[in-house]
Amino acid sequence: MPVRATTKNNAHTRRQGVSARRTPTVNMRRACSSVSPVCRARRQGNTTASRGATARDAQGEWDLRDATAAGKARAPCQNEATTKIAVVLVEPQIPGNTGAIARTCASQKVDLHLVRPLGFELDDTKLKRAGLDYWQHVCVAVHDNWDQFREMYDKWPEPKRLVSFTTKADYLLFDEPGATFRDGDVLLFGAEDAGLPEHIRAQSDLCLRIPMEEQPHVRSLNLSVSVAVGVFEAVRQSKQNN
Repeated sequence: MPVRATTKNNAHTRRQGVSARRTPTVNMRRACSSVSPVCRARRQGNTTASRGATARDAQGEWDLRDATAAGKARAPCQNEATTKIAVVLVEPQIPGNTGAIARTCASQKVDLHLVRPLGFELDDTKLKRAGLDYWQHVCVAVHDNWDQFREMYDKWPEPKRLVSFTTKADYLLFDEPGATFRDGDVLLFGAEDAGLPEHIRAQSDLCLRIPMEEQPHVRSLNLSVSVAVGVFEAVRQSKQNN
């Protein structure tokens, strides 16, 4: 009996110790000070401070869904950039490609449109990592489907033109005068595995193909590379003509 009593008392003591450890005292001042500069700036409505935060903070805390909510789906001809174009990705599948494309768009102040369904979520880690802290410097608009984007496009003022990049095009990218870019061009790119659907190519004002050496085992370029080639050729022509 004495042994049992001792065991019971020890068990009771251990339970009291566990209960005490489950209710720690929280230092609220210290907890508040651990908020990242980006989150703190956003809560205070200070966008300047948010842009000045480190890349690591912006990459870890800045949410692309904020950009899609705040992004202005403006016509390319209304863009303040030197080259007045826009990029549209129709059903992109690989987050790393889309993130790299966002960096290209940010470098040239080109608006980026994403047409669902997407092969990833907007908070995908790979998407954020590929775009680094450039996401907050590119205007992003997300559309539920092609018809929704087309409805918005039809309301844009002139000049405007849909330019599709596809391996099925007759014109090569560097053919002149057929492949001459102009203000208001909207560059369309399809999914990595399927390209642009036929009905979208049919609605395009111009279809272009990036030249490649004919090889049976090399079918296409990486999507992010294709977008960079198209964007910078448009930039080159714009600067040359102006």
